[in-house]
Amino acid sequence: MRNIKSYLTPVLGVALPLLMASLTACNDFTTDAPAFKVPTATIQPNTTIKEVKTKYWDDATNYIDQIKLADNGEHVIVSGRVISNDRGGNIYKSLYIQDATGALVLSINKNSLYNDYRVGQEIVIDLTDMYIGKYNGLQQMGFPEWYAQGNAWEATFMPYEFFAEHVQLNGLPEPDKIDVVTVSDFTTLDKTAAGQIEWQGRIVRLQNVHFKDADQDLNFTDGYKINTNRTLCDAAGNEITVRTSGYANFRNVALPKGNFDLVGLLGFYGDDWQVMLNDTDGLEGVTYEKGTLMNPYTVEEALNIENAAGYGDNVSGWTEGYIVGCLAPEVSTVTTNDDIAWDGTDYLGTTLVIAPTADTKDIANCLIFDLPQGSELQAKANLMENAGNLGKKMKIKGTLMHQYGIGGIGNIIGDADSFWIEGMDEPGGGDEPVQSGDGTEANPYSCAQVIEINPSSSDTPAETGKWVKGYIVGVYNYDNAGNQFEFTGTVTVNTNILIADQPSETSEAKIVAIQLPAGDVRNTLNLVSNPGNYQKEVSIYGDVQKYCGKPGMKNVTNYKIDGQGGGGSDTPSGDITGSGTEADPFTADDVIIMNPQSKDTPADGQSDVWVKGYIVGYYDFDDTSNQWHFDNTTSTVTTNILIAASASETSADKIVAVKLPAGDIRNSLNLSANPGNYKKEVLLHGDILKYCGKPGVANLTGYKLDGQGGGDEPDEPDTPVGDLTGAGTETDPYTVADIRILNPQSTSEVADGQSGVWVEGYIVGYYNNFAYSFTAEGAPYANVLLAPTADCTDETKVIDIQLVSKSETRAALNLGDNPGMLGAHVMVCGDVLKYNSMPGIKNTSAHKIL
Repeated sequence: MRNIKSYLTPVLGVALPLLMASLTACNDFTTDAPAFKVPTATIQPNTTIKEVKTKYWDDATNYIDQIKLADNGEHVIVSGRVISNDRGGNIYKSLYIQDATGALVLSINKNSLYNDYRVGQEIVIDLTDMYIGKYNGLQQMGFPEWYAQGNAWEATFMPYEFFAEHVQLNGLPEPDKIDVVTVSDFTTLDKTAAGQIEWQGRIVRLQNVHFKDADQDLNFTDGYKINTNRTLCDAAGNEITVRTSGYANFRNVALPKGNFDLVGLLGFYGDDWQVMLNDTDGLEGVTYEKGTLMNPYTVEEALNIENAAGYGDNVSGWTEGYIVGCLAPEVSTVTTNDDIAWDGTDYLGTTLVIAPTADTKDIANCLIFDLPQGSELQAKANLMENAGNLGKKMKIKGTLMHQYGIGGIGNIIGDADSFWIEGMDEPGGGDEPVQSGDGTEANPYSCAQVIEINPSSSDTPAETGKWVKGYIVGVYNYDNAGNQFEFTGTVTVNTNILIADQPSETSEAKIVAIQLPAGDVRNTLNLVSNPGNYQKEVSIYGDVQKYCGKPGMKNVTNYKIDGQGGGGSDTPSGDITGSGTEADPFTADDVIIMNPQSKDTPADGQSDVWVKGYIVGYYDFDDTSNQWHFDNTTSTVTTNILIAASASETSADKIVAVKLPAGDIRNSLNLSANPGNYKKEVLLHGDILKYCGKPGVANLTGYKLDGQGGGDEPDEPDTPVGDLTGAGTETDPYTVADIRILNPQSTSEVADGQSGVWVEGYIVGYYNNFAYSFTAEGAPYANVLLAPTADCTDETKVIDIQLVSKSETRAALNLGDNPGMLGAHVMVCGDVLKYNSMPGIKNTSAHKIL
């Protein structure tokens, strides 16, 4: 065995010297500097990783088990040192630890784990009550998930909070204490149960190896977001797969040629071994060809090539130099040194000049190149907006050819994989590290930080009252089935915008979706009315929540754009004046002050209450120009009304949205059938919930208007009672009535035994704009209603089926593309959850047309 120190010392090369400097630096103050506290675990390991893996081993490809107390009644506690590093983007939401007996993989729903768990850091974990299992052959700690296609449980990402409750740090990182096992013959890696327990997750040095296809000039991956396998051979010709993520910051590094050593993490996928690099430091003894990312041309070498080639025999590759300036204004041909802006003045945002040193000011020793308009290179490199780049080292990929009359580089693509600037995480177009803001107005979150927070609920904020900053890059268009994320300033949707850390961003993985509430925020920021906002920088204040299926911001109340702020309102605040009884009802302002965050579950004291207010309008989901209507002119909207504390209210910040259930309540209160109700006072009995993105009242059971009372007494209850008739399997599926009997209450937490189940019924319509439609006309792509019979039109007897985006089930069943499916007898497989405020099936993974 060899230790890991020679390979991973750079990981701590900066952190530890800074730490020690902070502990030993002198100062002129008489007060003592606070002592640095080294973390010390309060729990001690009492078993080994190998013992735990062996006890809970199962030969199945996928399984899940829960770790119980030891036979002696003690907690099961292990320790190990961190051997993985996700900073390079190749290790995804996983932490690998290793002790003297083996390694353990932990699947954790969090990015950038390296910030808290550095390589060489010892951690102690109480595994009691945690879950261990496999994900397609790899044994790991995780969380239960039903794999419907394989009809088995598997181990997926555990919530980070769950992991954090069980783990403690012990001491400072010591990478030199990690043993790297040398493997020179791949047949050493035994695929028996004992062999997998021994080797899975370990960090190993594969000695004297070479890539099988290195002579084909391949990179580690086939492109951005494309996970790629490459074949590695040992000296005897035995093979193993090297797996690289399409998000790795070395994804476009060329496969090294010749023999070398590879240090990586051993994984197992399906029925065979694979290895993953932490980063390119795991490639030892590699010699890269000139002009590659890892061995770029110098500026001098590039100029020699250009001069020898006589402009015509062009050579392409990577070149490295220091940023020293850009083309001066009104210059089209460079003839003297004065044609370059060297000193930080008169910068334009369209070109750059690089040189052998940061203080070069001689055009004979420089290369000039264009920054492609709208590219990521232009956004990050131009000196007009990034003056701090002056003097930084840079790598750029292109063709060596004269530009503007001097040495230069042409044919530059300008995407993230074609350049690197000093300060980026890794050369080769890797994503920059997440910038650190604290969510305040002075130091807002970046979009990358919101993405890393990864909010999982569209109802309950992950964080409230935060500022985030980014560039407006487009909108989410729900009706555009082919491409719902539209990266343009010419749009038809005014209810949301997309923002990103770069103005030229076109990747769905790097955007934050912003819900624009009606009023000043929407009027000022939406791209329909303000196409000039496209690619402008904006700061947004609101809650971090999932929106449009992405990390997003909702409940936006403030913004800054073009140096101006807005969005603030005189939304009611203060003490609640009512008690929620019929004699002393809550007012509309009371409901706004309560500010409910859930669409499904009322807070304590906010269910079965009375609320009073004046009917001032309605919410029209189809009116993209103005969804909040303060009038009684609707001829179509019957499902809701708006109430306020004042009969003359016209501010969307001072209203409460009221959901009208089918029956007497809807018939008596809606403004389409009862325009005379406009500006009348009404008393409502129901639950205080979020509705139409606003504080609202739903689940109504009674009302009083004009001195008369009413409510719904349906002939049969909304939720059937009785025994389940199906088992939820493919051969014995649940019925629609079964799902209503199960009556799920959560939109995201699946109850035991209700994940990956089958249900059969008839497609009878869809739910949209807060209304049931028993037709195929105008159907969205995202859901269908399932009923016990093909002719059912009873809202109390249907369930809603979520059709997952880009899935075969959506393609086959959605009524927008397939109106002939109306009345079809089908089966779907998914999770029993509340969906669109009714019992439903979400996360659909399979279907059958009967």
